[in-house]
Amino acid sequence: MITGLSHVSIVVPNLQTAARELEKKYGLKIGEIRVNEQQGVRMAYVDLGNAKIELMEPSRPDSPVAKFLERNPRGGIHHFSLQVNSIQASIVELEHQGARVIGRHAEERARRAHRFRASAGLPWRAGRAGRAPQVIRKRNKGQNER
Repeated sequence: MITGLSHVSIVVPNLQTAARELEKKYGLKIGEIRVNEQQGVRMAYVDLGNAKIELMEPSRPDSPVAKFLERNPRGGIHHFSLQVNSIQASIVELEHQGARVIGRHAEERARRAHRFRASAGLPWRAGRAGRAPQVIRKRNKGQNER
């Protein structure tokens, strides 16, 4: 079912400041900054080869990311995204295992933002600081979506 780690998403109060810190401390550079108007975020990725770090900052005060920052003023891990071979098969298996899948209709938003098919997260929490996992299936060039 799970084939790898896609990305870890970190909410930051300021994208430019976070980018400078990543470069200064670790030599990492962010890619192009994108705006997802629907989600109300500005975001950029650090490509690590086999996975990515996604940095997100709110682009408007009513966004879910802005609400996350209200609860976590210094920012923090928002979610992690796991690669799977088949989203639909994964959803069936996860539900069979007792997971409650949320955000089924987030797939199109994620496809536009991340360029892969995605199912939004599972409301799983590991202790007080748990983060929601997200499952995705990368789209290969010329591949029909399932």
